[in-house]
Amino acid sequence: MSSSNTTQTTETNETDSRFDLRNLLNLIWLHRYWMLLSAILCTGIAAFYLHIKTDIYASQMMILITTDQNAGMSNSAQMMFIQDMTGMASYNSLGNEKVILRSTPVIQQVVENMHLNIRYYVSHAFKDEENLGEEIRMQYFPDSAFNTNNLPLIRIEYEVIDSTQITLSVIDSKLKKKTGDGEVYRDTTITLPGIISLPGYGDLVFTFQSIPSLDEDEEEDDEDSDEFKYRTPGDHYILLYSPQVRAREISADLDVQIVEDGKRSSFGNNGSSILLLTLSDNIPTRSEAVLEKIVEQYNLQTKKYYSASNTNTMDFIQNRLADLKAQLSGVEDKFKDFSVDNNMYDLKSQTDISLKADMQKAETVKELEIQIRLLKMVANDLQENKGYNTIPTNIGITDNSINSAIQSYNTLCVERLRLISGSSENSPVVQKLGLQLEASRNLISKSVDNQISILTSQCNELKGQLGHSKSEMRNLPNQRLGLAEIEREQSVIEPLYVLLQKKREETMLAIIAEPDIARIIEHAENSSVHIGPNRNRTLGIAFLLGLLLPLGIAYVLLLLKTKITTPEDIEQRTSLPIIGMVPNSEDAITKARTIIQKLQTSVISEVFRALRTNLTFLNAQVLQVTSSVPGEGKSFTSTNLAITFAAAGKKVILVETDMRKGHLRRTFDIPRDKQIGLSQFLTDDSIDWHSIIHHVDELDHLDVITKGAVPPNPNELLSSFRFEKLIKELRAEYDYIILDSPPYLMIADPVTINRIVNCNVYVMRAGVSDLHFADEVDLANEKGVLTKPVIVLNDINTKDLQHRGGRYGYGYGYVYGYGYGYHHEEKQRKNSLARKIRAFFKK
Repeated sequence: MSSSNTTQTTETNETDSRFDLRNLLNLIWLHRYWMLLSAILCTGIAAFYLHIKTDIYASQMMILITTDQNAGMSNSAQMMFIQDMTGMASYNSLGNEKVILRSTPVIQQVVENMHLNIRYYVSHAFKDEENLGEEIRMQYFPDSAFNTNNLPLIRIEYEVIDSTQITLSVIDSKLKKKTGDGEVYRDTTITLPGIISLPGYGDLVFTFQSIPSLDEDEEEDDEDSDEFKYRTPGDHYILLYSPQVRAREISADLDVQIVEDGKRSSFGNNGSSILLLTLSDNIPTRSEAVLEKIVEQYNLQTKKYYSASNTNTMDFIQNRLADLKAQLSGVEDKFKDFSVDNNMYDLKSQTDISLKADMQKAETVKELEIQIRLLKMVANDLQENKGYNTIPTNIGITDNSINSAIQSYNTLCVERLRLISGSSENSPVVQKLGLQLEASRNLISKSVDNQISILTSQCNELKGQLGHSKSEMRNLPNQRLGLAEIEREQSVIEPLYVLLQKKREETMLAIIAEPDIARIIEHAENSSVHIGPNRNRTLGIAFLLGLLLPLGIAYVLLLLKTKITTPEDIEQRTSLPIIGMVPNSEDAITKARTIIQKLQTSVISEVFRALRTNLTFLNAQVLQVTSSVPGEGKSFTSTNLAITFAAAGKKVILVETDMRKGHLRRTFDIPRDKQIGLSQFLTDDSIDWHSIIHHVDELDHLDVITKGAVPPNPNELLSSFRFEKLIKELRAEYDYIILDSPPYLMIADPVTINRIVNCNVYVMRAGVSDLHFADEVDLANEKGVLTKPVIVLNDINTKDLQHRGGRYGYGYGYVYGYGYGYHHEEKQRKNSLARKIRAFFKK
């Protein structure tokens, strides 16, 4: 049993899956024309979009960022020294280069050099096409007092008369906001090359571009016409705006990525020093040239920043040389005067004997004093310059630790200046570097002070020894002592002067020999590739979207719908069987006589015959036909069921238990003089039920009991014992008793009648019945309020019925259709008017 159940379950799932796929395919087939039309429309819109969209190209360049110490960047030993001294970690220098390459100052200089803030356009029907100035070129020369970063958008519309004249109009966007038109010049003709002045902004210079030689046929055509012909037909105009704004546009289109093992990376460099620059533009040759200029300008500005340390050192040496030159001149003059006054000319021969023992110590004192002077110069510079300025380096200080610390400090100063140029002093990286500089500066200052103290102590000790030697020389003439002091002073100043001259030459060579930090690996020339728009992908997506859009709309409408339209809407909400589906119709048949006449030819009759067969299997003699609300077709269904059963030879009676709004009298054309009906019978015990029966002459075996006069208490009458007795006696006389009852959700009468019925035929109408009506009838079945309820779906769309015909058995075509027998006056008038209109056009 278990294996059998599993097999049945599998087969059921496969069947459901097969049904779902088939329903999907049927849905696609049902909307095929809408899908095709939508696909054509969306593809056309996409083609139009591609036509007006400007093509974008990407140009690429690959550069290597050098890390050589001479290029101004810190080597690993220096950075380790800074980290050890300050306790602060290093920063990602390659990441900083990415920011600087895309910084506005670098790109703005390129914009100004290449005049990229001047753009040439040709206006066509649906788009404006940019070029590089085919006929007219313009240059902008700002006023000396005007900041070009404040330049508003200037539009210059021009028309070429010939190679010597143009007519132009100039529109200032800033002025346009105030005056409305913003025209500075209007239809002004100038001779080329020509100049016009923009008040407050500067001058515009226009020149004509020579046209390439034409073919012979084109030359002959031009001879026949004096009118100037553009190489780029259309309305021409030029846009001039701020170079800073243009630089920001280019920066937004510029992408800089670190290349690792031939692949791009947005994260840490992991030892890689290669950057890939990608610039997007609609003119590929321009983007290639811009990339080359950006790298060139980057190198120029980098050299400027990295040579700042050497430049400051050069200024420092020049100032010190001037001071030492003055001091050396004073010593030489003193020596000259002393020699003349004391008649001492052969100084060396006079002092060699007495100073021979002191020479070695004197040389040592001289070297110490030179070092002390150099260190004091650095100490004074540190005290005078409290900002983040570089410290003079390579000036002759012999202490390697101080030289290394000063060099590392200067490198950090340069890096800080570069970062500030691309960002601001509030940047976290700049503030971090400031802390490192402050710690390094304090460390250098302490090191210099300590070294001065040490050297001073050594110098004083040597001078004390020399003083002892001087006491032994007191017997020498006072003139010799004075001369020795002058010579000693000269021997200190002169070597320092010579040393600084040598350092000046070395510094000049360092400035000139500063290398480029960025070395080009792959040039941007001929590297441009088309990146958008992707025509094939856009058209493919548009076509696919066009196919799916109708299905999506149908799905959304399905989610939003509140009415029952298909059998699935009922099946999803209740397990009650749908025993019949009645298709809709254009023609309204409201008379029983007509229904009987078309009993053999009407497709609707075939539907009700199938419904009759299904009801036969229920073994139900008393059938109550009801619905949720009025207008769902319960009277139409009960009438057709009664006629269909009677046509099969069954003795049938149709009882109108809807004593409030029943219309069976008009349906069966019962005369007004026979108004007596069910209500009179239930209120008058003297009336025999046989007297209220109306026999239908057109069809044997069919009788009708109408509602009679509208009573004040229909529910009480239907709950009476007399009504039960009537149904009991009718059971004995008739094969089927069909009760045309009121709506279930509005009146309690169907629940009252339910006690004497064997089956309830619950009618729902497509497009009228709400979805929750299915829940209500399911709940009524669970509570036992309605006995054996079965559902008839009325007025279902014929196409929708054909769409599901394979599943429900009604898909073989409904060529006749059928209307409703609701007998509402307003609907009858509408249907009658519709028939008249159709008949008029048929004529």
